[in-house]
Amino acid sequence: MELKLYQQRVVRESRAYLNALDEQYRNGNAQYASLAAWDACGVPRQYQSRRRNGLGKDLPTFCIKTPTGGGSNRSRPGEE
Repeated sequence: MELKLYQQRVVRESRAYLNALDEQYRNGNAQYASLAAWDACGVPRQYQSRRRNGLGKDLPTFCIKTPTGGGSNRSRPGEE
């Protein structure tokens, strides 16, 4: 099954963020890695999380909400 265009974009943007995050950590930016990675990958939405783990280190967080395209949200005939 082939992914829809909007699903492909989600995968592409998630991959770009995770790759940029890995690069930030490899370059020693453990303090602000998640924010710097978000800015570097060019995702057009603002990064909202400033979470820290129990040791006070940066805790990268993002949520993926993508419709499957299966039409489960559509009304069936007779259901309104």
